[in-house]
Amino acid sequence: MYDSNGAYIEVADDLYGLYQFDNIYYIKYYCKKALFAIEKMYEDININNISEAAFYYHVYIDMLCDAVGLINDRFIEKKHCSDELKESIKINRKNYSFSEEKYKLLSDKDFRNFIEHINERSNKLIKNRKYYGTFNFVHSKMGKETIANILDDKKKQNNVLNLIDKTYRIVYVEKNTNKIETKEISIDELKKELISIYKISEKIWDYLTRDPLSI
Repeated sequence: MYDSNGAYIEVADDLYGLYQFDNIYYIKYYCKKALFAIEKMYEDININNISEAAFYYHVYIDMLCDAVGLINDRFIEKKHCSDELKESIKINRKNYSFSEEKYKLLSDKDFRNFIEHINERSNKLIKNRKYYGTFNFVHSKMGKETIANILDDKKKQNNVLNLIDKTYRIVYVEKNTNKIETKEISIDELKKELISIYKISEKIWDYLTRDPLSI
């Protein structure tokens, strides 16, 4: 087991090793999936066909939010977690020195929840007469007027990928207050957190898959 001091601790328990093998594989996979999505979003593509470009970016922002949500599940305890899952989360938090302060964006599940419940979120905005369109994006190759219309503060589209300042914004009705809320995430900052988790995962993975004869 890898700890935050950079040391490895032997655990003489085969079941523990199997759980860790599966657990680390998926954390590594989700990080790589999220980083792949960011890489694809940052690629220079032809945006002349706006509809096709929107589809392209929508696929990868969905992929990113889904992967981040699945990473979150490995580190943040939820209301109905089983005892086994609670223990796994406790071990992960220790091994990765994970805290909500250190990994603020990976600790936030609002963006994944927004994607998962998009129908409900859109319906609430429609009911409140605050629905001005679904997914959209802004790009430096677009005209200034088009960019201004999409980013309009008074008529906010419910989720916008901004490829100029590299942010993703969602608009939703807060269920406790029934107020319209806006939330924005920096993709570059999220990328830093993903890379940090991925690097630790690589070290643990190398240890778990090492050849015992080479030690």
